[in-house]
Amino acid sequence: MSRKYYINATSSYNWLGPSVGIIRSEEELIKSLHKDIGTNLNICIWQREKFILLTYSDYLTKRKRYTYSALKEVVAKSKYRVIVKSICFKLIGKILRFSGKFLTKNSFIKVTFYYPFKNNTGFYNRLFSLFLLTTNYKALPSLSLFNRNINIIDTTNKTFDFLSKDDIFISIGLEWAERYPSSFYFLKKKGVNVVTFVYDLIPIKFPSYCFTNFYNEFSSYLINIVYGSNYIFCISNNTKNDLKNFITEAGLPSPEIKVITLGVSDFKQVINNDVKYNQLLESKFILYVSTIETRKNHKVLIDAYLLGLKRKIELPNLVLIGMQGWGTDPLIKKINSDPYLSNKIFILNSVEDTFLVKFYKSSLFCVYPSFYEGWGLPVVEAASFGKLTLCSNTPSLKEAGGVYMKYINPSKPDQWLQSIDLYSRNPTLLSSCEVLIVNNASTPSWQETSNQLLRGIV
Repeated sequence: MSRKYYINATSSYNWLGPSVGIIRSEEELIKSLHKDIGTNLNICIWQREKFILLTYSDYLTKRKRYTYSALKEVVAKSKYRVIVKSICFKLIGKILRFSGKFLTKNSFIKVTFYYPFKNNTGFYNRLFSLFLLTTNYKALPSLSLFNRNINIIDTTNKTFDFLSKDDIFISIGLEWAERYPSSFYFLKKKGVNVVTFVYDLIPIKFPSYCFTNFYNEFSSYLINIVYGSNYIFCISNNTKNDLKNFITEAGLPSPEIKVITLGVSDFKQVINNDVKYNQLLESKFILYVSTIETRKNHKVLIDAYLLGLKRKIELPNLVLIGMQGWGTDPLIKKINSDPYLSNKIFILNSVEDTFLVKFYKSSLFCVYPSFYEGWGLPVVEAASFGKLTLCSNTPSLKEAGGVYMKYINPSKPDQWLQSIDLYSRNPTLLSSCEVLIVNNASTPSWQETSNQLLRGIV
């Protein structure tokens, strides 16, 4: 009897907007696994405190997908509801923040109420904290890194009754805010092979880059999957090393940890004749594809451009493609308010894949100054278009870009200015780099990723 494979598609099934990041990874891997496994691949999603099974065709056809413009319309229709919720959560935040000051002797109350609300971190941070409280409140008292307890809730009979011994359960999406990872341990004891992914350890290594209280939540999640997984796949050797260090420091038993290479979506042939962005596309520009957030280090590029202005160096336009993350309002305000920056740096929050292709193809080269990444998929995407990327000299980006990209200290605006100026003024030098990338750089497909996964599950 052949093995049965079950893949958790909750994250991509419930996602409303265009596919990005982990959502894209989950979607692409499901498609590729379906090609490899066929009817032996079963799709399941978490809904109302239990998993339900879907056919592959239902998964493809019943997902709600909106373009960025359509998504904005959906949001606009519910603006009054959002306003009411905002007022309510602000009020709740004030109450909890006030009451928490007098209740901090109790560790559960401290972690649950006081810490998330003690600072005026904004509505969305408080909303997220309350979401964690309501969805995973039983995990909060354990705080595994402090007392080394594992928070396990045996809900196997209710949530995983479709799984049998020797079946393979794959979970690769945004699971850290869900309750079901706490049951993976019982699946493993039952004889089910549990496969999970770790993309990065940003909340552990750089908690300041994350939402309030996310360190505790993510730590609890990691401990649950370490105990509950037969196989953990990391998307780079750098992430694997970070995970091993976490396991050692937390005193946890280590499952089998393997490295898997993420594929590059095949959207190079997509054609869009819309004239939108044409003026910008016809200009001389460099490209940064990334969520706009502190960790991505857009600041070093802004500083480099201001330094270039001071030294009277003419630089190409800089196009930033990505949604705005939390904590970047001052950065955006600085760009928009400065006459020089606003005419040099263009922020595009909502770009569909069809236009993204055009920007990759039309750019002089790409930049990626991020402080920390699990992998660096945009670097590999740029390589698939034969484009050079100037990257931070961090281990994961060196791993993603190989010897064909150029690496710069992420904290040195002067070095970024010199490199941007060098490659934008020397087409022959840039062309020689592009030839090497086209002929030698590795740009794996998602089918190769699927094959790696299946070979890794022994």
